[in-house]
Amino acid sequence: MMKWRNTWLLVAGTVGLFGFIALYERHTGPTTPAVAPPSRLLPSLKTADATGVQVRRTNQFVVRAERAAASWRLTAPLVYPAAPVAVERLLLALERAVAPTHLTPRDLAGRRQKPADFGLETPQAVVLVEQGSERHELVFGALTPPGDQVYVQEVGSPDISVVDAAVLQLLPQSVNDWRNLALLEFSGFEFDRLEVAKGGGGLFLQFDATNQLWHLSRPRQRADQAKVEGLLETLVQARVTQFVTDDPKADLDSFGLQPPQLEVALGRGTNQSQRVQFGKGPVGDTTNVYARRLNQTNVVLVPKALLETLGTPAAEYRDRRLLAFQPASVTVIEVRGEEPFTLRRLTNGNWVAGETTLVDGPFVRDWLQGLSQLQVSEFVKDVVTDFSNYGLAPPRRQYLLRTTVTNAAGVTNLLLGEIQFGTNTAERVFVHRADEDSVYAIPFADYYRMPAESWQLRDRRVWNFSTNQVTRVTARHSGASRTLLRTANHEWELAPGSPGFYQPNSFALEEIMFRLGELQATVWCARGKETLPRYGFAELNLQVIVELKLGEKVQRLTMDFGGPTPGRFPYAATTIEGQVWVFEFPFFLYQDMVRAFGLPLIPSPQERRREGASRFAVPPNLEATFGSCPVPHAVPVGRAYSRAEDLAQGAAREYARPTRRTSFPFPRKTDPLRVGRIPI
Repeated sequence: MMKWRNTWLLVAGTVGLFGFIALYERHTGPTTPAVAPPSRLLPSLKTADATGVQVRRTNQFVVRAERAAASWRLTAPLVYPAAPVAVERLLLALERAVAPTHLTPRDLAGRRQKPADFGLETPQAVVLVEQGSERHELVFGALTPPGDQVYVQEVGSPDISVVDAAVLQLLPQSVNDWRNLALLEFSGFEFDRLEVAKGGGGLFLQFDATNQLWHLSRPRQRADQAKVEGLLETLVQARVTQFVTDDPKADLDSFGLQPPQLEVALGRGTNQSQRVQFGKGPVGDTTNVYARRLNQTNVVLVPKALLETLGTPAAEYRDRRLLAFQPASVTVIEVRGEEPFTLRRLTNGNWVAGETTLVDGPFVRDWLQGLSQLQVSEFVKDVVTDFSNYGLAPPRRQYLLRTTVTNAAGVTNLLLGEIQFGTNTAERVFVHRADEDSVYAIPFADYYRMPAESWQLRDRRVWNFSTNQVTRVTARHSGASRTLLRTANHEWELAPGSPGFYQPNSFALEEIMFRLGELQATVWCARGKETLPRYGFAELNLQVIVELKLGEKVQRLTMDFGGPTPGRFPYAATTIEGQVWVFEFPFFLYQDMVRAFGLPLIPSPQERRREGASRFAVPPNLEATFGSCPVPHAVPVGRAYSRAEDLAQGAAREYARPTRRTSFPFPRKTDPLRVGRIPI
């Protein structure tokens, strides 16, 4: 039987002991006194509210900065823009400074020490901080023996504080430490005019508040906004590398400033707010030049690269884009030329000519994209009074781009831009914007593919068949022919009687037939059999005949090849719906086709001896006058190659470097071979 008496005695003892401990500890305070956090040196100081700060370094110098609007400005020992970061770093350090140790007069008396023993009679520096009507003057004395703290005393207070010595590193060591290194002031400064004057011309830029764009003002010309912004950013980032002299009577000739090599002026309206002159460089220094700020008349050193940038000719800041617009915003295109017509964009994104004739939408979109990126190759003449000298009175062709705007008055087609084209040569075409007096030139290769008549916007699909419908293909060239047969198991073989040593590549021929079955013209050039001689078509040129089996019927499709286009594409012609059409043939397809067909047709030695060399002689070069596809007025562009190998081999040399395929309708300006190379 358990004895509960002992158990209850133990429980009672435990409860009693717990109660005693709780009662005793409740009335017992902490064993160690609480340590108060260190107090701030200047409890009321706020950097954002400070209005002035002055630093006196013993008898060396006094520098004073005052808040001016959103920045700081030196007022002593000279008036000059201050470095706001340097000033506010000191103020912020003083605002956050704490004094873990204070020495009261009683402490000093007990130690038998005086303020002079702490370096306060000959201080390192005296800092005066103004915050509205408040003034805080701090005297910085000697360092503590460890060297990581400094003794400081606020004027009017008997106590001496000890603070972190790092604050001494933020005090200016010279007047120049607090001078703003920016060559020009942009904080709170508004300007709408920038002038760069130099011998032999200059740069004059004006900001138009209406369209928010910069333009060249003498004479008025469109400016490249990206280049102007880059120039302004260069001026904003321009920094002084050394302050040379503040003497207003300094010998300017010794600095190359009498006269200056270049002068920059920023202003608003007719007022010139800031001017800087640039001179020569110091002897033996090829990286810096002297500059003089006329607002302060002081001479400084700046990087020479800044002078070189400012010396860029004004022509480099001209906008080389012929038109600046967003292709997606164009809803109406008016084409005025030999056959005026209008293109309209429907709500579903398709384009129609006139009211209902559907046109090749991708071509129109590519054309607009190219037009928005079209670059001027030459500024022919800035102010023209007689445009007839350039074939622009009247122009040969005009494009008017409009966008549909709906307002209170109804639906309006707002004009986005109008460009006019005049006389063209083999290298360039004169062009004029209707809102300017200038005449420009663009490369002929950028122009000749632009549509002049509505039929050039028809669907670019040329052939439409499948590989399985092909039974044979024949290539004729220079009086010889080669026929290739497609067998039932999709293999290709040389037809009996075809000349030369040639082993068909079935894989390559299958690919060629597939691409021919989906052939699309790069651009339509002409219609009608009578136009063929203009594009270098001759009897002995390459001809490809594809024979199809459509059920029980046999269809023959014929493709003739002419000379090279101005862009070095091959011209091709075929009959569509009973009419001959001339177009640009895709270059890479042409090159692969020539290779797959084993061209040129080189006969075997036996065939040469049997039939004579005259049959295989290369025909003489044909001098041809090409139409500027698709422009109807013709210009000479050189001889027409009649041999397929001439065109293929010549183009292959020009296309030596890798080039990806594209359907872009214009060779781009950035391509170094704008004529003779398709765009990349």
